[in-house]
This record gives sequence, structure tokens and C-alpha cells, in this order.
Amino acid sequence: MSDAIVIGGGHNGLVCACYLARAGLDVLVLEQSDTVGGCIDTRDLPDGRGRLELGAYEHGGIVGSGVAAELELESRHGLRFHRREQVTLGPADDGARFAFWDDLDRTVDGLVPLVGGAEADAYRRFAAWASAGMRLGGSLDAGPPPSLGQLAALAQATLGAEAAPFMQTLLGSASNVLRSTFSDERLMAPMAHWAAHSQQSPLDPGTGAGGLALAAFHGPQAARPAGGSRATVEALVRCLETAGGRVVVNAPAESVEVVGGRAVAVVAGGVRYAAARGIVSAIDARRLFGVGGAAGGGHGAGGG
Repeated sequence: MSDAIVIGGGHNGLVCACYLARAGLDVLVLEQSDTVGGCIDTRDLPDGRGRLELGAYEHGGIVGSGVAAELELESRHGLRFHRREQVTLGPADDGARFAFWDDLDRTVDGLVPLVGGAEADAYRRFAAWASAGMRLGGSLDAGPPPSLGQLAALAQATLGAEAAPFMQTLLGSASNVLRSTFSDERLMAPMAHWAAHSQQSPLDPGTGAGGLALAAFHGPQAARPAGGSRATVEALVRCLETAGGRVVVNAPAESVEVVGGRAVAVVAGGVRYAAARGIVSAIDARRLFGVGGAAGGGHGAGGG
């Protein structure tokens, strides 16, 4: 029996497991795939032609949040980040290259000859607004997510007259956010690309915040793991195992056992794994409830 079980071995699940294990708990991570990492994966291309990132490639969040330092991923577990002034480069079909830098002024100066002064100024205003909105979102990371009403009140207190457009942005699509602000498809493309890292189409309702992501990034340098994004996952696994935690792959969660309103065990891959102190779900909530709904008798969805 483990103290805690984490369902899902993506990077969020691994980070959670590392913190629990470093706090002294016996932690078990259950992953349905044959490897951990979730949307973070790096594949070698044939004939030594390079590496391909299958998902997230920018890791500034884990650096800027302090998580990488707290878990000693660089100082102790072999991870090394390349810090870059250029956040991303968007090549267009006509040969134009749209460079987005950590410095907003440098980015805008580079946009002027490509899209004109008016469109570049629109990007500057959009970046300032996006940064304020994303700061508001970031301030909520440490606690339970607020209701829409609570978020609207916080937005009003923080953003003032911009609160209503911000809430509309969150509920709308990234595509609508960008098309209502800009006219140049070449400029919108890199921002829509970053929005798609939510693993949803930028056309989908509720993806609006993703449309702000790239423009809100100015300030900190970009952080890319040496050797590819997979290196971050490997460092997290080393951190977990050093603290005594374990990972079981090829273990898709089939049911969560709930007794007296408390999640006490997970059946995964036909094996029952018991947890003495709690269960954490790092998978989509709809999938979690689907897991619980598939079980009979005294089973149901739950987490602790």
C-alpha cells in the first residue's frame, strides 16, 4: 500500500508526485501509456535529421514558477536549460520571418517593416492587455479555481474597464480573439500556434486565453531543455525515484474505489492499488468521472 497514488504520469502528475515524495510520502504514479510525460515527448528523426517535439517545447513556466529550482531539477537531477532571448520564430510563406523576443520593444520594432506601424502598435497594446490578464490568471494558481462569478469580480477589481473584454475572451475562441484584434494572417499564425498547445483547436469556445499566451510572454527569457523536452520528463522521474517514489506504466485506470466518501484505491491494468492517505487525479476530469462511472458496486469517481 502506498501513502498516495497519482493517476496520470504527464508532467503535471509527475511534478505533484515529486512534491509529495519529497515531503516524505510513499508515492505511486499510474500511467496508461508505456512511457510517462503526457504531451511532452521528443522523437529523434531518421538519419540524424534532428529532433521533433510532439507537444510542448517552451518550458518557461516550470522555470519562472520556481518549480524547477524547488525540485532541484538542474542542480541535482541532470536537467539543463538553454535560456533564449528569442521566444519563437514564425516563418511565413512569402519569406517573411516573424520573430518574437523576450523584449516587447524589440518584437514591435521587428514587426513594423512586416505589417506596418498600425498593426505593430495593435500588437503592443494587445501584449500589455494580455500580460495583465495572464497575471490575474497566474495569481489564482495556488488555490482552488474560482467560479465564473468570483473570477469576474476579481477581474473587475484588477482590470477595471478591461474586465468585461477579458471575461469574453476566456469564454470565446482564440481565433475570434486574434481576428478581432489583427488583420495580418501571418502575424496571427504564431499566436494561434501557441494557443493550440492547449491541445484544442483555436476555433473552439473556451480557448481564448490561449490566444493571449504568446503576447503575454514578453519579459522572461525562453527556457528550452538541452536534448529536447523529454529531458524535463526524465529529470522529474529521477527526482521522484530519488525521493522514493515509483512509476507503473501500461496501467490505465479502470475504477476508483470510494469508501465513506474517501478515495482509497485505484484499479489499473487489472491490479488494485491501495492508498493510505489519498489519491490525486492528474487526468482530465471528464475522463476521471468516466473511470468512476464505468465501475460498479461500491466504486465511483473520487480523489483526495
